[in-house]
Amino acid sequence: MSRYGKRILAAGVCATMTMGLLTGCSSSTGKTVAKMGDAEITLGEAEFMLRYNQAKTQGYLGALFGEGSNVFQQDLTGSGQAYGVTMKESVMNDLKDMILMEQHMSDYNVELTDEEKAAIEETAKEFLAENSKDVLKALAATEETVTRVLTLYTIQSKMQTAIEADVDTEVSDDEAAQKSIQYVYFTIPETESEAEDTTEAESGSEEDTTEAVTDAAEESGEIVAETESETVSETETAAEETSEAVSENGTEDASEAVSENDTEEATEAETEESAEKKETRETAQSVIDAVLGGETLEDAVKAVDENKSVTDYSYGADEETLNENLKNVADTLSDGEIAAEPVEGENGFYVVQMVSTFDREATDQKKEEIINDRKQELLNSVLEGWATDSFDIDEKVWDTVTFDDIITLKSTEAETEEGTDDAADTDIESETDSEAASETESAAEETESETQSETE
Repeated sequence: MSRYGKRILAAGVCATMTMGLLTGCSSSTGKTVAKMGDAEITLGEAEFMLRYNQAKTQGYLGALFGEGSNVFQQDLTGSGQAYGVTMKESVMNDLKDMILMEQHMSDYNVELTDEEKAAIEETAKEFLAENSKDVLKALAATEETVTRVLTLYTIQSKMQTAIEADVDTEVSDDEAAQKSIQYVYFTIPETESEAEDTTEAESGSEEDTTEAVTDAAEESGEIVAETESETVSETETAAEETSEAVSENGTEDASEAVSENDTEEATEAETEESAEKKETRETAQSVIDAVLGGETLEDAVKAVDENKSVTDYSYGADEETLNENLKNVADTLSDGEIAAEPVEGENGFYVVQMVSTFDREATDQKKEEIINDRKQELLNSVLEGWATDSFDIDEKVWDTVTFDDIITLKSTEAETEEGTDDAADTDIESETDSEAASETESAAEETESETQSETE
C-alpha cells in the first residue's frame, strides 16, 4: 500500500475509532440504508465503516473488559442500551455529516485532485489484496465500498480544513494560563462500626451497598456506630424511656429524654470519628513537615506509605474538577511552596504543593484545546446550518447488522524497500450467543468490582 494511501486510510480510522462497531454479515450490501435528498448510502458502505472500526476498537476495549468479550453487546456508557446500538447511531450521524460536506464542497471551492482519486483507488485495491476473502467478507469490503468510504473520508478531511480556516487561532496567555500542582490524598480509615454497617448492607441489594458506601463518603465523616442488634436494643430502650417520661412528666420531658439519648450517641460517634481524623491529619502533617525539612513530596509520601503516589495536576481559571478546598488553598501558594497544613476533603486530607503558578507547557496545551474547541464549535454550526434535507434511515435494512461475531485486527511490522510499514493481519473470532453472554457478564462483574475498590 502506498504511503499516501495509508495516510488516507489511517485518517479514516482515526475519525471513527471512538464510535465502536457492530459485526454481522449481511447478504444485501447493495441495498440503500439511508437517504439525504438525492444522496444514498448503501448498506455495504455503512457496514464497512462499522466493521473495520469495530475490529480496531475491539482491540483496546477487549483488553479492558476481557479478551474474547463481545463489548458491543454491553452497556458501557450507562445509556441503557448496548454499546453497539449507541455507536450505530453515531456512525449514521457521521455519515450524514460526510454527505453534507460532499454536497457543499463548492461552497469552499474544495475538490478532489486527480492524484487524490488515484491514491484512493490504489489504496482500495491494495487493501483488498492484503486481506483474505473471509476477512473481506466479515468487513463487508468490496472495491466499490472501500473506494467510496475512502472518498468520503478524504472529502471530510479537506472540508474540515477549509471550514476551520476561518477560526480565530489567537489565544492569550491570560485566557489559557495554567497552574501546576502536586498533591496526595490521605483517606480517613474505615472504623470498625463502618465495616459492620458495610457488611450488613452487602447482605441486601448491590444497589443499596453502593448507596451506603457513597453516603458514608459524602457526609463529612458522620459515622453510624450501631450494629443491627445494638440499634434494635437502643431503639427499644429509647422507646421505653420516652413512654416512661410521657407518663411521668408529659410530652416535654419525653422530648428531653429522646434528645439526651440522641446527643449521647452523636457524641460517641463524633469522638470515634475525631480519633480517626486526628490520626489521618497527623500522617498528612508529617509529610508536610518532611517537605518543609528538605525532602521531596514523593519521598515524604513513600516514607509513610509505599503504595501511595503523588498526583500531578494542571488547572486554570475554568477548573471545575478539582476539590474546591484544595483549589482555594493551592491558589494562595507561590512556586515551590507547600501548604503548611493539610487541606480537608470529603473523607480525608490533602497535602498540596505548588509546582508553578504559570506552567508554560500546560498553558500552550490549553491553548491548543481552546483552538480545537473553537474549530469544533464552528464545524458543528456550519453542519447544523446545512442540515435542511431529512436524513432517512431504513431501520429494517440497518437492523440486519448484528452483534454476533468478534472481529480483531492485529497490526504487524513489515519491511519494505522504502522502510518499515504496517501491514494489517486480521483474525476473525466467532462465538455462540451463550459464550458471549457468559463472558460479558463475568467481565462486567470484574469491572464493577475493580471500580468500586478503586473508589473506596
